[in-house]
Amino acid sequence: MVVVMTILGIISMIASAVIIETMKVYARIVPALDASYKAQSAVQRMKREIHDLKDTASITSLTASAFTFDDVADNTIAYAVAGGDLTRNGDLLANGVSAMTFRYWQRDGSPAASPADLHLVELDLTVQNGDQAYRLRTPVFPRYLGDIQ
Repeated sequence: MVVVMTILGIISMIASAVIIETMKVYARIVPALDASYKAQSAVQRMKREIHDLKDTASITSLTASAFTFDDVADNTIAYAVAGGDLTRNGDLLANGVSAMTFRYWQRDGSPAASPADLHLVELDLTVQNGDQAYRLRTPVFPRYLGDIQ
């Protein structure tokens, strides 16, 4: 009986060590997954809507932290970053944003100085959750260009 209790005690100690380590890993992964989900869902929506940009004449704001334009259905879409929040038309799209930059490029690869020069919009988003950060950087070609779908 003493031998069985000793063996059960050893097995319990090993099992508790495994459970504790698993919980530590889980506690580290959940914030990273949350940051990843926020960044990916925000970027996917922005990509879809920027792809539907009506034309360069419909762009009203073209800065590193804000982008406002009309889509093909004549809906005005305004993205802005302030105080750690990424908003779309004033509604929260993602919180915990530690960095968001819009970059605009011409067809020749140089920075676009005006809406008329726009060929490509590059999104660079970093979402922070606790000590975990997730960065997502992606290009978006507006479909009005015709040569890129």
